[in-house]
Amino acid sequence: MEITRITLLAAFVTSFVLALIFSPVAMKLAPKIGAMDVPKDARRMHSKAMPRFGGLAIFIGTIASLLIYAGDNEKNSCGCCRRYFDLPIGDNRRFGESGCEN
Repeated sequence: MEITRITLLAAFVTSFVLALIFSPVAMKLAPKIGAMDVPKDARRMHSKAMPRFGGLAIFIGTIASLLIYAGDNEKNSCGCCRRYFDLPIGDNRRFGESGCEN
């Protein structure tokens, strides 16, 4: 699959929409696992507790978009990233493969 401007735009839109979908989920999950920023001193900006779990929603959207639009072509960077998601990080280098080569 060749990377074109349309593919990049579709990947960005997919990532954005998935982050929008997962943000409310992350906000509801944050208090349950204790990922809240509770204002304890005057240094804090907020007057009430705020969830600190929004980065997870962005991460999920970005990774899901990468996996959806990553081609099997080993010459593009997305194909290389896909190799690293199939195996634990660092396995390719440990077993003698050099990683991303064009």
